[in-house]
Formats: sequence, C-alpha cells, structure tokens
Amino acid sequence: MRKIRGILKIASWMAWVAAALAAGPVTLTWAGTVASPYVYNVAFADERMTQPDVTRRVAEKEMARVDERIHATRATRVVLDGIRFTAKNHPSSISLISENFAAPLERASYVSAGLLTQRYVGGSSIRDELMYAAPRIAAAGSVRAEDWYRGPMRSTGTRRADLSPEHIAERQEGLIGAAMLVWGDTDPDHYGMSGFGDVGNAELFADGVSLGQSAWPQGLWDVPDADAAYQLRVTTMRFNPGAPNHPNWSLFYGTETQFRFRSQRPSDAGLYALPILVPSYDIGVDTRNLAPADAAFEVGFGAGGQRDYDAGQITAAQAWVSFDDGTTWQEVTVTRKGAGFVTTVDQSSAAGKNVSLRVDLTDEHGNGVRQTIIRAYGVR
Repeated sequence: MRKIRGILKIASWMAWVAAALAAGPVTLTWAGTVASPYVYNVAFADERMTQPDVTRRVAEKEMARVDERIHATRATRVVLDGIRFTAKNHPSSISLISENFAAPLERASYVSAGLLTQRYVGGSSIRDELMYAAPRIAAAGSVRAEDWYRGPMRSTGTRRADLSPEHIAERQEGLIGAAMLVWGDTDPDHYGMSGFGDVGNAELFADGVSLGQSAWPQGLWDVPDADAAYQLRVTTMRFNPGAPNHPNWSLFYGTETQFRFRSQRPSDAGLYALPILVPSYDIGVDTRNLAPADAAFEVGFGAGGQRDYDAGQITAAQAWVSFDDGTTWQEVTVTRKGAGFVTTVDQSSAAGKNVSLRVDLTDEHGNGVRQTIIRAYGVR
C-alpha cells in the first residue's frame, strides 16, 4: 500500500464510512502480504482539469512491467521506494511513497504507460542515502528488468539538469573542475544522494605536485598552461556504517578513484571534457550482494570514457583483492574477455568475509584509472 501525497477528493469516501459506522457495530479485518511479489504504480493525467466521479479501469496489458530486484548489503535492510509521475502536458507531478519494507526483494512492478516517471529507492531513515533512476516514459505492454543496489556500490559522476550523466572532470582555459557523487550502483541510469555520514574529498596533482585539496568529492583548481601529467584523486566513504545511522549496512564502505590523464591549455575559451576513464563491473552476486565461497569466482570489469571522451580500446588491466578491508592486497591474474576483462578469485576459505577490489586500467591514448572499493562484495 502506498501513501499518496497530493490533493485527492475523499469527501464521498468519508461520507460512506460515516454512514457505515452509524448503522451499527463494525468489524474491521486486515490482511496483506509481507513481501508482495507485485506492486502497481498507477496515475492518470486529465486535460486542463481533473474529471470528478470518473471510474477508471486499468488492465495489466495497458501498463508497463518492470521486473525488479532490490538488493541488500549482506544483512536484511529496511528500505522504502517511490515513484514520481509527471504529465506530458503540464509541469506538475505527483509522488507515491511506499511503506517501509525489507530488502532483498524480487517483484513485478507495474507502471502507468505514457507518463514521465522517475523511480527512487533508499534506506528508510532520514540519515540514509536515496538512489534515483533516470526519468523515462514506458510503453504499454513493455517489459524490462531493473536491479537496485546491485554492487559494487561506489562513487559515480554527477547529473545534468536533464539528469543525463555530467562530466566527472572538465577544463576551461586555466581551470580544471571535477565532481563526483558518493553513490551509484551497476545500473548506469542510477545515481544516489548522500546520507548522513557520507563524506568525501578530492585532490589534484600536476606532474606529481599537489595543486590543492578539497574537503568534498569535488573541486576547482588553477592549473598551468603547459602540457602536464595529471592525477585526480577522489575519495568517498560511509562514515561509521552500521547502527545507529545505517543499520545493516555491511558492504561498500568506501571508494578511492585515481584518474590519470594529460592536459594543456585549450586554444580557446571553450569548456572541454577531460580524458577521464570510468571503471565498470560485472560481479555475479545474489540479492544480498554475496558470492559463493568458490576457488575460482569470476569477477568481470572494464572501463570506458566519460561523456564526450572516446577512450578507444583498453590496452592494459590489472586487479587485486583483499580479504581484510584493504590492509593487505594480493594481485590476481587478469584475462581479456570480449570488450572487458575477467579475473578469478580464490575465496574458498573466505566464507562470511568480505572482498575488497582494486582495478587499474589504461586506454589506447595512455590515460588511466585506478579504483579501490572497500567491501566490494561479500562471501556467503
């Protein structure tokens, strides 16, 4: 059941309830499913004005279906979800917010077709993060799958006004600017808002010399005109995960990303994307973000250029794993697979532990990235 936030006509319903109560004793009974395998998100848009006393019937075939998997972070986690509807002919919207429920959860989510919708899922506390999906208009009868909070959760780029991906780093004349969000998951259409205790910082180096630090995962730096080798280091983390601020948050403790690239002053005053390489991952976890304690568990990863940068082919890749939250690291063998890479991890003796992951990739232009994720996934 959803709480509807908006102005609704309920007078007739209240009158019916009052009449029923006045007629004599009333017995109330309640029934429900703790974790329903279905949810219906229904909205209607009228032209110019709402239509009173209209009976509306909607068949499932007239809606869009999304097969959702909402993942947990090892332990069962209390979350909520919501959806915002916006009419095509008017810039107004209505949001439906769920009651709290337990993740992991798999279900079929039915959505009204033809309206601009935006989904969001987050922790149930006001201290928690909130994960958004890019807005979309679904067609009647369409079916797609969507994973929420599938790891590794990590820092990601910001969004433009239209909610498409923004540049992580860009240059204009003698300035370099950069910004990252604390949270994103494996769906490139998802981006997260930080919760209480989600922190970060950034530092830029030119030819090995620090140009300054920022107390946030974003910053603006004065840079030299001449060609130089740069390293942009962005760190994000969840400060004091677990109770009381983030109960049952047992994975994805922090991310450090080091972007390597060359840059010199552009010939004009335009704003240009820097040659930033962004890692991606494909890890076969379950809905608790856990993997089996296998001797040869496969981890897939790769990278591509940020918006407006064509990285071409990835020419080199390395990977390391840690079973002690990054205190010690061991390099693992990497092989090319399709457009990306895979490595196999011996985690046969790591049952109940967590695996931290570090990858390093270089593209055909010599630009690279090294990303470290503390507790990238857990082992069952």
